[in-house]
This record gives sequence, C-alpha cells and structure tokens, in this order.
Amino acid sequence: MKRNLIIILMVIFAVNAMPQQDLSSDDYVEALEFVFGSSTTTTTTPKSWIVTPEPIDNVDSTFPTPLIDNQPKCTCVSYEMCNATSTDMNQVCENPLDVCCIGVAPTPAPTTQPKCECVPFHQCVNNKNIIKIRVDVGEQECASYLQICCAPSKIRRPSQNVTITPKIDVDCGKRNENGVGFKTTDDTDNESKFGEFPWAVAILEAQTTEEYLCGGSLIHQQVVLTAAHCIAKKGSQMLKVRAGEWDTRTTYELYPHQDRTVSNIVINPGFYHEDDIYNDVALLFLTQPFEITENVNTVCLPNPGDVFDNALCFATGWGKDKFDDLSKYQVILKKVELPIVPRQTCVQKLRESPLGTDFSLHPSFICAGGVPGRDTCTGDGGAPLVCPAKNSQGRYVQAGIVSWGVGCGEKTPGAYANVALFRNWVDEQLNLRNLR
Repeated sequence: MKRNLIIILMVIFAVNAMPQQDLSSDDYVEALEFVFGSSTTTTTTPKSWIVTPEPIDNVDSTFPTPLIDNQPKCTCVSYEMCNATSTDMNQVCENPLDVCCIGVAPTPAPTTQPKCECVPFHQCVNNKNIIKIRVDVGEQECASYLQICCAPSKIRRPSQNVTITPKIDVDCGKRNENGVGFKTTDDTDNESKFGEFPWAVAILEAQTTEEYLCGGSLIHQQVVLTAAHCIAKKGSQMLKVRAGEWDTRTTYELYPHQDRTVSNIVINPGFYHEDDIYNDVALLFLTQPFEITENVNTVCLPNPGDVFDNALCFATGWGKDKFDDLSKYQVILKKVELPIVPRQTCVQKLRESPLGTDFSLHPSFICAGGVPGRDTCTGDGGAPLVCPAKNSQGRYVQAGIVSWGVGCGEKTPGAYANVALFRNWVDEQLNLRNLR
C-alpha cells in the first residue's frame, strides 16, 4: 500500500515538473517512462529527427491537395463560371486564375452573339463592294470570295432574292466597263467584270448536269446568235441558254443568272462542215424572252457590208486558255482584246501555218488575233467578237462569231464568222417570227 502511494506521488511530481501546457497522450507516456523506464527495447526517435518521406516518382507536386472523402467535391473553373459563395479557397487549381467551385454545378458562361455572319457581300450595309477575286490561303473567312463576314446588326435580310426589274428600253451594245454593283481586284488573267458584257450567254446541255457546250450572244430578248458547228447535231429540247452568268462556281453575284429553254434552232442554209467549214452561223429561238437587267442585255448588230479592219475588239467566253489536254475551262467569263486583221494579211499568215500555201479562206470569215498569248480557244466556239461602234461612243457591235483557229495564242490569226455578211439573213428570220 505504501509502495503504491509512493509511485502515485512520483507520477504526479513528474507531470508537474513538465512545462505548463495542454498535455497530449504522448506527454503522459513520456512521464510514465520517466518514472518506470521504457517497457520495450525499441527506442523512440526524437521528433526533431523525423525525416519527411521523399515524394513518389512521377507525381506532380503541384497537383491540388486531395479532398477528404466526406467533403463535397469541387471543380476548377474560371471565376466567372462559378458562384463566388460556393468555392473552396483551400484547394489549389493548376490555373491560378481558376477557383475550385463546390457544392453546385458550374454556372455556364453567358452566351454572346456571334461577331459576324457570312452573307453575300451586297447584303452587308456600308460594305465598300470591292471584291478580291484571288484570295490567298488563310485570308478567306467565308466559303466564297463573294461573301463577307458582316456584323448581325449590319445585315440586310430581304424576304426574297434580289428583285429583277425589267428595263423598258433595250439598250443594245452597252458595255459596263467597270462592272455592275461592285469592283474587282486581282483580275490579272483576262477575267471580265461582273456584268461587263451583258450579252454574253452560255449554251448548255439541258438533259445532263448542265454541261457547257459553247458560247453565244443575245441579239434580241428571245434570240441567241451562235456558231452552227456548236449545235448542228443537237435538238432544241437538248439545249438550255444561260444569260447573266459570270463566275460558274458561285451564285452570290449581285444579280442572278437567268435560264431559258430553246424552242427552235435555225442554221444558215449555206452552212458546211465536212472537209472544210464555212457559213458557220445559227440562231436559237427561246421559249420565253430574257428579262433585261443590269447583267442581261443585247448586243448591237453591224450593218450589211461593215468592215472593222485594224479595230481593237473583244472576244469573250468560258473556253480553255490553252490547246492541250491539261488546260481547263474558265470559271469566270474571260475577255481577250484582239485586233481585226485585214483579209490579205490574214490569208498570208494562214498559209504560213500548217494549213499550207494552197489554203484559201472562205469569204464568210473575217480574222482577228495573231498576238502570242492572246486568243480564243477550245470551248469559245459561238462566242461573240465585239468591236466599238463607229458612230456611237460606248456601244459595241458584234463583228464576228468564234469559229476556228490554228492552235491557241499563237501568231496565226483565228477565223470568225462575218456577222455583217449575214445581217440580212438574221433580220429575215426575226421578221418571220414577228420579233422585230
């Protein structure tokens, strides 16, 4: 009994001898060991000697401290996406600008109106209407160079397509030298302006995927002039005529093109196309007239006997630029400025070609070209050759129809059906159908 009392007193003395602070269970163990000594042979390492374990390999030490299982989980999001009263500020996010959102789902970021929308350029208010037709890779924001990325507040949204208002007077031969509705830049490969030659038409296969056959010209709202060799083996139901076309890849032009079917084909009775070709002229009469608009109009015809020697004229078309299998048809209506070559000079040039010294040019043709690198070519057949009117500034008359040539873009001039020679025949055909 006395021994136990002594032990109790020794424990109380040991405890009171320690610094006055809250005592943990470890402190009582130390007190007992002070009195009785350690009960085991294992030594306890002093706290100051305890070494923090090395981090495990391949563990990112910057990763946020794991949450305790019984705490709500949080998600690192931007401050704007989270309710500020529901964040755990003790958690560290990889992005120092993020917070750990807790307790509620992240608030979605507010939706904003798109900065711009791709629309046809003419639907954008205050657009300068200057179009670059050759857009470098990476520059083009929209699917077509004729579209523009426009702020929603600046977009005109018509209830329907551009309304076509027919003109009362047919103003033949008016060339829109600067184009219609917009200007183009980088047109460095003989591209025409939109609506520059409003009489130029494309003759298409109506029963296929609108395959391009040849060119033509609108000489009356319901009549097309072309080369006979283009359509001699075609029935009228096989053809379609398109006016107002410009870039065949797109429909975003200011004014749409117009299509018409053919009711009747009339080929000049003198047309011959066997071992030679001459009188290469034909007319297509349409089921309905074209509406005259800014990009669709007629060309003037020459008077019988008119001569255009040495005049600088324009040939237009969607034909190839070279005479080989690798060349492609043009996608934008091209224009080529060509001089009219006097007949004797032309015959001499043709005889110096592979045609030989005995070649004779039929009187139904005139010649143009002979300038290296500038010529009409495959696919341009039937297209118009127009020259400035002699007595009416700014107007053009059709002097020729593209017929044939020796190669493309060489020194040898090309042959064009002489429209002045056939003027009386054309008038007769229109009069028979009361179209004058």
